[in-house]
Amino acid sequence: MSKHRTTMYLSPELLTALKLRGAVESRTMTSMVEEAMWAWLEDKGGKVYQDARISRLIEAAGTDA
Repeated sequence: MSKHRTTMYLSPELLTALKLRGAVESRTMTSMVEEAMWAWLEDKGGKVYQDARISRLIEAAGTDA
């Protein structure tokens, strides 16, 4: 399976804040950014799309939630 990568350019202040938060919570920047994007999508009325994506991921993994 190939991985798709996207380059994101963050402000120095945001980059520092993410690094500090990651150090405190022992999380990767990728996981924090992904969580923030899902929250943004849900806030914008995308809950239906989020649920559909989760269902597709579960189906692709061949597991039941």
